[in-house]
Amino acid sequence: MKKLTLLLFIGINSLLFAQKLNYQTVFSIDSLQGFNEATAKATAVVSNFFGEEYKFFMSKQKRSYIISKYNLPTNTGPNFNNYKPIGGNNQIMAGCTNIDFEAGSLAGWTQTNGLNSNSTTYAGCCPTAGGNAIVVSGGTDALTGVSLNSPFGGSWVAKINNTTTGTYTDRLSQNFNVTSANALVQFAYLAVLQSAGHSCNQQPYMNIRLIDCSGNVIPCPQVDIQEGAGCGSALGFVAGSGFSYSSNWQVGALDLTPYIGTCVTLEVTAGACTASGHWGYGYFDAKCSPMDITVNNVSFPLGIGASTVALCSALSGTVTAPPGLGPYNWNGPAGSGVTNSPNQTFTTTTPGQYTLTMNPIGGCAPIIRIVNLQITTNPLANFTINYVPCSTSSLTATSTSSLNGGTMLTGFQYNWGDATANSTVNPATHNYASSGPKVISFTVTNASGCTSIISQNVNISQKPIVNFTFTPLCMGAPINFTNNSTTASGTNSYTWDYGNALGSNATNPSVNYLNSGTYTVTLIATNTDLCTDSIKKTVTVYGRPLINFTPTSI
Repeated sequence: MKKLTLLLFIGINSLLFAQKLNYQTVFSIDSLQGFNEATAKATAVVSNFFGEEYKFFMSKQKRSYIISKYNLPTNTGPNFNNYKPIGGNNQIMAGCTNIDFEAGSLAGWTQTNGLNSNSTTYAGCCPTAGGNAIVVSGGTDALTGVSLNSPFGGSWVAKINNTTTGTYTDRLSQNFNVTSANALVQFAYLAVLQSAGHSCNQQPYMNIRLIDCSGNVIPCPQVDIQEGAGCGSALGFVAGSGFSYSSNWQVGALDLTPYIGTCVTLEVTAGACTASGHWGYGYFDAKCSPMDITVNNVSFPLGIGASTVALCSALSGTVTAPPGLGPYNWNGPAGSGVTNSPNQTFTTTTPGQYTLTMNPIGGCAPIIRIVNLQITTNPLANFTINYVPCSTSSLTATSTSSLNGGTMLTGFQYNWGDATANSTVNPATHNYASSGPKVISFTVTNASGCTSIISQNVNISQKPIVNFTFTPLCMGAPINFTNNSTTASGTNSYTWDYGNALGSNATNPSVNYLNSGTYTVTLIATNTDLCTDSIKKTVTVYGRPLINFTPTSI
């Protein structure tokens, strides 16, 4: 019984040990008939697979031979690292959601993991949701002592994978729509990879790449690092004690201008070696911005075609290329003094065509942009207003702007100073809904994009609306006049003419006519804008009968 218990204990622990190292140790002789074990052993030695890594490698070789020999499915278990590619669960995010991790979390990112089976094709990564990626803030890397403060100035960066062995691979990805507002994605990374001595496709690795909407890998830009001499490496990647690492943050950028209007997936992956014995991890940060150049601190979109930038009323222009896409090379027209300039920024007084060549990290071809620099003057904006006071609320504005030595005028815009839409035609007519002082702003633009603006004040005034009512009565009885006048401009003052050589400035007068007859009554109203109007009405005063009688004496 004790012997059985001991054998059972040894068997269980052997099984657990094999699972931890993730390889199968026992295969039938019949299944392996035809397997060239000598060649596999020689390959293991050349690849520096010894100890547990040797067992792991031989197990994978035998399993691969059996799969091929019997045409078995290749996604039935973790022991041979063949997986169905992940797909359909990476939600398209709004442009660059938490791409800089400043939410203090991985929100907006999809985290997956798998088991590395090829460090150059990234096979085995990553079919399983979740992983070891975390966000960290400040401090230094425990192994290298490199500062974890992002070169972009944020508080948080992502750590992808850790010192876990066993072919473990970790990935962060984000799928987002590309717009002009996020066409430039700057990124920074640190890689820490344990020295293994294997071939490049078996080493620990870190990779940064893009995938288009159709699932195709975009060949550039791409950062690919495998530990070991002759493998993929990057600037600042140095040897340490038992590992290689980035001695400082490496900064690059992804030019997504060709993908505006589509979507891309940004993937960051770090994996252990394929033989389970050596780990690999890295740090990552990013930020999105427009693909712009700045001229005299003003941003201008830098499209795929030639971009025209006008220096309006400036004696010189200071031009700055997009950040993170260096090294740079500027070449300008004759006389500009800009020839093979390696600086991100230059200053010039010479107009003409400037060619910018950028070779960012991971790029497989230079990024070339053409900038047509114009040094010109602003137009002089001016306009006249055709408006008759105390008439209607409608006016017409006409531009009298001049070129001022610049290019032709191409744009006009009138802001009427009320809640209505601007007018972009010239001349322009506008009808105000209310009276009172208004400020009209006028902007004129020339063909170079230079603008000038001017404002004028105008007081919109209208005549008052005059009216009154009354009830005819007999002479000797007072007639009450009710004033129904209104105005859109302030208040009214009134002048009455009763038609009997009398009058007043009362608002609602009462008049006692002593004689019968017809009288022409005039009411004149004057509002705050001194606009006047009047109305005349005929008033009939009825006569009273004369009563008399003669008595007869009796």
